[in-house]
Amino acid sequence: MSHSKILNNLAAIFAEHPIVFWHDMESEFSEVIDDFALDGVRVIRMDDEPSLGIKLQIDGAPNQRWLLYSNQPEPAREKDWLLDVRLRAKAFRADATSMLLEDLGLSSMSLRPHLKERAKFLRAKDRVARLKRLVLPNDTAKDLDRKMLAVVARADEPELFALLPRIYSAFVTHDVADLSAPTKVWQEIVANDLEPAFWALVREQLGYHDPQPGLQDLLVRVLVTDFCRGLSGEAPRQLAHFVLTDHALAASASVFVSHWRSNITHFANYNACANVVAQELNLNSLLGSLSTEQLIECMTFEEVELRIVQDLKKRIIDGVGANMDVVRGHISRRRDGHWANPLLASTHERTKALAACYDALTAAVDFFALKAEHVEGFSFADALAAFTKYRDELFRFD
Repeated sequence: MSHSKILNNLAAIFAEHPIVFWHDMESEFSEVIDDFALDGVRVIRMDDEPSLGIKLQIDGAPNQRWLLYSNQPEPAREKDWLLDVRLRAKAFRADATSMLLEDLGLSSMSLRPHLKERAKFLRAKDRVARLKRLVLPNDTAKDLDRKMLAVVARADEPELFALLPRIYSAFVTHDVADLSAPTKVWQEIVANDLEPAFWALVREQLGYHDPQPGLQDLLVRVLVTDFCRGLSGEAPRQLAHFVLTDHALAASASVFVSHWRSNITHFANYNACANVVAQELNLNSLLGSLSTEQLIECMTFEEVELRIVQDLKKRIIDGVGANMDVVRGHISRRRDGHWANPLLASTHERTKALAACYDALTAAVDFFALKAEHVEGFSFADALAAFTKYRDELFRFD
């Protein structure tokens, strides 16, 4: 802060308060404090004079204005010999960190060291402006880091579940994900010294911890955990070691995945990332032994949808004339899921294709059911009866 700005700020404070305490712990202004020209203000260096002497000077000149300057931190109340003076005075700080603390509206001076650690992030005025819109007076260091991460990732909310879709969407180009590619979002997180804060947040909310954490490894573990939680029965042993071990936090992982894939803005990027993970896991080879009943609640991977479509197709063909209520129930459940959801079909070709698969399966079930009703052929009393039957029912054969 320039000397002229400091003088202006001090003048504004002295207009309302006759005594001002200034603790300049970094001694930025120690050499020039005596040269500050403020009308009617006496400067006292508290480090050079006894507290009792300062107190006597102030009490002896009640109409005088005083600037009490020190290079030491403010003492604890029980050790402050000038506490009675301090309680009727105003504190002033001129270092950049303290001014930033005040500008952000933060109430705790204990955050000063943390803000210094985040100096790289705070150098950019646009980032500070966006951060200011998120900060609350009683925010902690952890709160600030979470909100800084949201600013860098341009997340809608300063929450992990809003951060992760932004981070992973950066890996996707034209509906194809490359999880090994460097991304601008992650590079900015690292460059602003926010990577440790990110992994601490992930560990706290998802239970993921690794000596060498990675975004790709995290994604695999979160998606496999969601898949296994939806699976009825025992998961394939090849996937067991990927499952997050904390059961409560594993549930949070499933909540996150559900929110991600149901978000109209990010679901296509979820699809691309999930498909890459499925290929790396060679998931197709693991699904062959699993039935539709075991997989019916699994919405994590597209391969599951394809497996169920194939299984239901086989059941319909093999079960001509049989009761297809179970098949209809499975079709209905999957239509309410993710990969074949008709609400998403208009914006994504793969979803549209899978929705069409279930349309075809439903038509096949209806066709074979109708055929079973007329397995012995057709017989009508007259042409009018034949026309009426065709109009009301038999047209469905067409």
